[in-house]
Amino acid sequence: MGVPEPDLDDVPNRVSVRTDPDAGYAKRYKVLHEAQHALGATSKTKAILAACRHVDADRRGKRRALEYLSERLTPSELAEVCSRLSTADLPVGVRFDTDDENDGVEVRIGEE
Repeated sequence: MGVPEPDLDDVPNRVSVRTDPDAGYAKRYKVLHEAQHALGATSKTKAILAACRHVDADRRGKRRALEYLSERLTPSELAEVCSRLSTADLPVGVRFDTDDENDGVEVRIGEE
């Protein structure tokens, strides 16, 4: 299942993320600050954009790695790798297809 492309004819003129460091937003501000430093970004806006690019690359990389490992590991070993790669925001899993016509593994990245 692919991600739908955004309608580029309907792009807003401005997108903002509220990061006021008051009690309700302090955790969000801290996460953005940490991302800014981890990604070497010069601003929080650039950190958000870099994090979005990272998620895309991370999904593709995990998918390639799991497809590679699916031919080399047992199902339980592959499930353990998925468990270790999963995060609350980006779950990783595999489904084993045992149909006679189509034996294989379906890799699921960021899907429930």
